[in-house]
Amino acid sequence: MDSIHLVLNELFEKYKDNAVMKDKIKTYICERLPIKLETIEKDIISRTNRKEYLNQISETFITNFLNNQDKSFFYIPVSNLFIAYKNYHYSIVNEDEILNEVFKELRQEKELFPWKHKIKNNIMKKIKENYVLNHIPESETIQKVLNIIMYSLKINKEYAKYILTIFGDNLLKSSNNIYFTSPETKKWFENISDYCYCYFKHSRNLISNIKFKYYYHDFSTSRLLNLNNYICFQNNDFLDIKDNILDILCVSAHYSTRFNSADDFLLHYCSEDSIKNYSFYLKFNSKKDIVQQFKKEYLEETNDKHLFINHSNMVFIWKKFLKEKKLPLIIFSNDLHEYLELGSDKQTETYNNLTSRKLKHVRLFNIFWNKYMVQDEKEQDFKISEIIRIYNNKNPNNKLTEEYVVSIIEHFYNKEIVDNKFIHGISCLLWNKCKEISEAISSYNKNTDISILELYKYYCSYSNTKGFEYIVTKQYFEKYIRENLLCI
Repeated sequence: MDSIHLVLNELFEKYKDNAVMKDKIKTYICERLPIKLETIEKDIISRTNRKEYLNQISETFITNFLNNQDKSFFYIPVSNLFIAYKNYHYSIVNEDEILNEVFKELRQEKELFPWKHKIKNNIMKKIKENYVLNHIPESETIQKVLNIIMYSLKINKEYAKYILTIFGDNLLKSSNNIYFTSPETKKWFENISDYCYCYFKHSRNLISNIKFKYYYHDFSTSRLLNLNNYICFQNNDFLDIKDNILDILCVSAHYSTRFNSADDFLLHYCSEDSIKNYSFYLKFNSKKDIVQQFKKEYLEETNDKHLFINHSNMVFIWKKFLKEKKLPLIIFSNDLHEYLELGSDKQTETYNNLTSRKLKHVRLFNIFWNKYMVQDEKEQDFKISEIIRIYNNKNPNNKLTEEYVVSIIEHFYNKEIVDNKFIHGISCLLWNKCKEISEAISSYNKNTDISILELYKYYCSYSNTKGFEYIVTKQYFEKYIRENLLCI
């Protein structure tokens, strides 16, 4: 006010003798200035309201764009990847594609288009704050993922939820639990982990606490996964998982948040007690408890001094017990004696006055093996199924399954089983394969050319006519011909 008064005083002093100028000063101040100020005031208010209006509709535009149910965008900071969620599926999207979507919609908002760069920057900033694992997938995505896991691991829906929640715990938080599962599933879990790495790098390890062998782990944090129905994967089996890995990871994170943890899922949400009881088996049973159960179910005391169990047999039936209960090898062979708390002859490593009905088939098979199976480096590709057939023919009242025979051979004879069906370097005294093939070929007296396939058919017919008890496979027959009768 002082400065205004000063200026006015100076003006009046300057024009004190000029009546016209004094009148002009009065007109400007008293008539024109109020009108001009009112006009300026209205313009400022108008522009302020306009800016507020544009801010409001731009915020609405940004919110609607980000909350679009048909297509949402997210971000993974560690890999600098933008993710789109469209048609119930998560996929990588290029930043330019997002910008094109923004500008495409902005063109329909003519008032906002001059603000396009500001709006674009705000949208991209908010997308980068929108972490993909915080998103809640639609039910269609969840059901698709459950079906993929169920089919891949041959498990039911409740177990699929459990597996996914374990993954989610590993993605979002630190879990103290250790999960033990079948070694046959190792490749499956490793592939899942590799696909996860493509998006989350070393910041997340999906299978850090999933183990395929036990090694003195704490029982209180040990959990069991019953994936014994899993069939070793083929290359095409992982296409669904690879193509939908982001869906799997986001559903996993959602389940971990929804159920709080895999343990809480079992305790409060899982409808099948069998899953819970098996998973928590080690937590609620000590090694001593499990050994006592083994002794009760597998061992019997006897007064017959001729009966005893040696250490090798004890280890075998212990492993059979663990396999029957679907348990990992929680006590190693060298430590088993200590936990059994049974008297034994240290020199002979035998447990006297003990027997087991589980060893009956073992004894019979060992007798058969030692009597009829011999080392023969010339003989290759003796099939496990052939050994079983010969054994079962000799012991019709004590037949064995392939799984049982494999466990005996691996434990007692340290033989490598190739492709889960062949043993090299052994032959059987009850079946001279080469002799029977040679005899059949020698009996073929036609002078016409014959293919290996036709010759094999002749061998099969000849074997039936002669009453040969067993017939070699076509693969074995062809190999014999190529190695021994190339001139034919």
